[in-house]
Amino acid sequence: MNYKKIFAFVLMLTGIQIFAQPVPVKVKFPQQNVKINAGSNFTAILNLSIEDSWHINSNKPNDEFLIPSKVELKSDKIKLISVDYPAAKELKLEFSDKPVSVFGGKVDIKLNLSTEKNLSPGKYSVPVKFGYQACNDQTCLPPNELTAVLNFEVAGSVPSSESGNPIATNEQKPELKNDQTNLIQKTETTENQNTDKNENTIGST
Repeated sequence: MNYKKIFAFVLMLTGIQIFAQPVPVKVKFPQQNVKINAGSNFTAILNLSIEDSWHINSNKPNDEFLIPSKVELKSDKIKLISVDYPAAKELKLEFSDKPVSVFGGKVDIKLNLSTEKNLSPGKYSVPVKFGYQACNDQTCLPPNELTAVLNFEVAGSVPSSESGNPIATNEQKPELKNDQTNLIQKTETTENQNTDKNENTIGST
């Protein structure tokens, strides 16, 4: 038996346990397989679950040396228009001279998205990255990044005319027909009035 190899293997495992950083944050999209149309806008909610006694810096921490939370999405299928972060809370920590802006517990982040116009119908999976820095009341961990997969289904595309304008709906067409009918009726009434007037003129003569 090679005791040197066994000792080296045990030492390696011990080193991993000593230097491995905890991951006190979990991310996920609770709603899956959302059905949307190509070329349309939609929203998705990213859930954060932060362990007790831990917190993460908000998207706008009060200290320039702290790493802000950030959502990133790079895809040729959908585009991240904007991100709505929840209201943060101020927390006074031992290592900070002033209160720090943080998120803790259960957090929902709203993502405002749009799909590409030429996206074919089908199911898609897009990775969304969440960067953060976790701290407790004594220390901060190095910045970390987690990935949550957003699943959605494209059912079709938003109908449009050749000019790029939306096609008129069925509700708009009856209004056009009514306008044409009113115009025809008005024209017929005017012609009848002129005929009556001419007949009265002849009779008086």
